[in-house]
Amino acid sequence: MAPTENPLAIGVFRDPTLAEQKAHALRQAGFRDDEIRVWGQGASTVGFLETLMSKWTGQATEAGSISCSLVELGIPQEEADYYQHEVDAGRSVVAVRSYGHRQEVSDILFRAGAYTAQTQPVEVGEVFIRKEIVTEERTITVAVQREEVVIERRSLRAQGTAPGEPIGKLVELAAGETIRIPIREEQVVIEKLPIVTEELIVGKRKVQETRHFSETVRREVPHLERKGDVVVHGSDGEDDW
Repeated sequence: MAPTENPLAIGVFRDPTLAEQKAHALRQAGFRDDEIRVWGQGASTVGFLETLMSKWTGQATEAGSISCSLVELGIPQEEADYYQHEVDAGRSVVAVRSYGHRQEVSDILFRAGAYTAQTQPVEVGEVFIRKEIVTEERTITVAVQREEVVIERRSLRAQGTAPGEPIGKLVELAAGETIRIPIREEQVVIEKLPIVTEELIVGKRKVQETRHFSETVRREVPHLERKGDVVVHGSDGEDDW
């Protein structure tokens, strides 16, 4: 006969608030209060585990003793100690008694980021993000205007213009007098302003994957020794030993 699956589904949360939210989600999914247990900061210390311990073993358990309670309910000592350590470190543990619905409970817990002693998160790397200033030269083409002085010397008679009809403004200078003509030009003033041209949005997402592990295990098989003329029948009624 195959061993009965342990009905306890357990998940560890780094955020106590999230653990309480998942416990509420489990209640909405149809699980009773006496089937849900939350350990951690602010969590109650009385729950179904203590009730089960009293019912199954006839012994009362110390409130808040996670490791002992889990061991008595069939969780291996090493795994139970791990959950005790997680709670002592400030994290929250949610345990659910789920006959026939363990996978459903695990899906609810793990989708919210819970982990177990077998699937504990391990930091495998990290990402550093920083900004660097890059200097580059850019050529900008701008059209500008400037004024130039044009001096022409022309003979009025050679151009057929009668004296007294000069071209342009006539200015007569006295001896030693000079004329001042301002010359203007456009100059380019470059102003550099930092402008946001793009942005980076950094986030994390959880990726679920299936991994296969192989391990050597041992099992016990019966060995029968007979002396004399002894017939031993198997479970099917035949002498198969």
